[in-house]
Order: sequence, then structure tokens, then C-alpha cells
Amino acid sequence: MVLGMNPRFCEIASEFPLESSNKLVYKFLYREIMSLDLKPGTRLNLSQLSKDLEVSRTTVRDAVLSLVDEHLIEKTSDNKFIVSELKTTEVANLYASRRVIECGAAEILCEVITDGGIQVFNSLLTRMEEAMHASDFDTFSKLDLAFHRNIVTQCNNEFLISMYQNIVDQIRRYLSYASFIDYPNDITPFSPIIVRQHRLILRSLEQGIPANVTYLIQKHFSDAEKLILHPDYRLAFTRIKK
Repeated sequence: MVLGMNPRFCEIASEFPLESSNKLVYKFLYREIMSLDLKPGTRLNLSQLSKDLEVSRTTVRDAVLSLVDEHLIEKTSDNKFIVSELKTTEVANLYASRRVIECGAAEILCEVITDGGIQVFNSLLTRMEEAMHASDFDTFSKLDLAFHRNIVTQCNNEFLISMYQNIVDQIRRYLSYASFIDYPNDITPFSPIIVRQHRLILRSLEQGIPANVTYLIQKHFSDAEKLILHPDYRLAFTRIKK
């Protein structure tokens, strides 16, 4: 196939040289949606995408329909396609899943954590503080995700890791979204609280106290969920910075 002019599409095509055009377009759109380069509510122009990626319109449409099946794209009543809005109702399900997976992983990690693993966590927290002080929320959110991902991966339980991988893109999407919204003035910035709670979680992991670490993770998620479901925050979901 002829590589599209879009550099990110070219990157995907190079990464997966044996994939069909349909799958490459699917991967491209999926990444654009998850990274918020295609923001919620964006209307997709299939003809323009076909031109930009140098593939047929049918190929683009087939990829889009696959994403409709995954509820990442919606078909409107006038047969147009838009990127699905982020829904606060998904937050509860996402955090419920994270509680089960990460608390289970943390209990195991209390028994198997290594000095090298502790150093990884400390490095992530140091970089999170630097990003926080620089008001670099995009980097902060990526490091936040990395901290939680390490709780799961360092426990070395392949089933928990597989379960986490199934939801990690959705976690990333909501974290990315937070960097695009205007927070209401009456909501206290959450970043310092996140760092403080992460340090408490790490301390309990080092001490090897499963009951403490699971309590702290549950508290951490409950606080984050309350913030996201705050009525004013929900209004902020509609105020994406263009």
C-alpha cells in the first residue's frame, strides 16, 4: 500500500507492515481517539480522512464501523459519525474494575516487591512532583498512569496484568481528557493529593502490609471518583479547550 501523508499513520503502517489497510486505519483512529487528538464530539469527515491517509473511503468507513461497535464512535440520526462523548456513568464501572485489579495486585506485591521496584516507584513520584510544579498536567497524568500500571505489572500475575491491559486505554483516555478541561474555580487542585496518596501507598508496599495498601488504594480511587463526579466537574466535561 502507499503510505499516507499523515505522519502518525505512516508510523503505524511502519510498525505493522503486514496489516491490512482496514486494520491500519482502525489502529490509527483508535489511537487518535484515546490520545484525545480526536476529541469527544468531533464529527468525522470520511472523505477527508480517505484523502489524508491515502486509502479508499470504503476502507475508512469499515474501520469507523468497527469503532462504532466498540462505542468509541457514534452514528448520528443523519448518518454522520462523531467521536463518542466521555460519559461520567463509565467512571464508576472503570474505578470498580481498577479497585478489584489493583488491590489484588497490591496484596501480591506486598510479598514480592524488590528494591529495584521501589526505586521505580520513587523515580516516578519524583518526576510527578516535577511535572506538578511545572503545571505540566499531560506529563503528570502519564506518570500517574505509569505508577498504577507498575502496581499491576510488578506483581507478576499474568491474569491480573491481562485484565488491566483490557482497561488501560480507557484509563488513559480519561486521564488525557482531564488535561483538556477547565476546572471549576471551587475545586481544589488534585495533583498534590495524588502525589501524597501515592507516597502513602508506596510506604505500605515497602512495609508489606496488604490491609493498609488496599485501604489506601480504595481511598485514593474514591477521592478521584468523587472529584470527577462533582457536579461542577461534570459541567466542565462540556468545556474542552480547543
